Amino acid sequence: MDYAQDGDLSQIDDDDIADAMQWGGEPAAMIEALLSCGMREYGFLERDNHGHLILHNWDEHCGVRFKQRAQGAERIRRHREKQARNANVTRYTCVSNANVTRGEERRGEEMKGEEMRGDEMKREEKRGEERRGEETPPPAPAPAAGGAIFGNPSDQGPKRQSKSEPPMTPLPDGPFDMKTFMALQEMYWCVGDEYIPDPGAEIRLIQELTEEYPAVPLFQEFRKARAWLEAHPEKVRNDLRLFLRKWVSKAEKQYVQYETVFIPVKEESGGG
Repeated sequence: MDYAQDGDLSQIDDDDIADAMQWGGEPAAMIEALLSCGMREYGFLERDNHGHLILHNWDEHCGVRFKQRAQGAERIRRHREKQARNANVTRYTCVSNANVTRGEERRGEEMKGEEMRGDEMKREEKRGEERRGEETPPPAPAPAAGGAIFGNPSDQGPKRQSKSEPPMTPLPDGPFDMKTFMALQEMYWCVGDEYIPDPGAEIRLIQELTEEYPAVPLFQEFRKARAWLEAHPEKVRNDLRLFLRKWVSKAEKQYVQYETVFIPVKEESGGG
């Protein structure tokens, strides 16, 4: 499943196959035994019409898992495209808001200039009336509804902020097992589209589980958990990290060793 996902072994040497199976004899003899060990026509291995070495009935046994992998990869690809589209919309909205703000500033400057010209005309009229000896009451101030003409921007309340995804957790310091981390990454194919990977939080989870449960082999248990999720696709896990923490906590009972303590018993001396 890791090195020949389609079941085709034609690109792998017989020596490599023998080393992987820890075979100490001749590689050709081992390959021949795997080809002819079947009860009928085929063994564990067979050759196709082109003479290529392939695994017998590989599609029937592992086709469902590879289909689930492909579906998971497609879900992740759609999620990333959606994130990219949302980022483009956010940038366009910011540019549009900046343009609107600059337009409002220009309109405010123009209106301020008109008000200044109107005040100057009123002062000229007042000086003319004073020269003619006419007393005129000062003009009443215009009622202000909420401050300026368009209102004070600070009184309009806070602007609505666009909903964004939570920030990613920074990568923690300290060592961690990369093999176990990759096993955790493969579980994305088994969960829904709403789960967002967070490498920082997942590395911290591995470090915490290694410290809390030192007797539990995390890589082995993560692979078991992944197989369970693939076998139960109807049970979607929205919080994968919480699911793994509970899984490892239950698995600890299998690896705890108990020490037998012998307590000496003092024999009583009998009377004679």
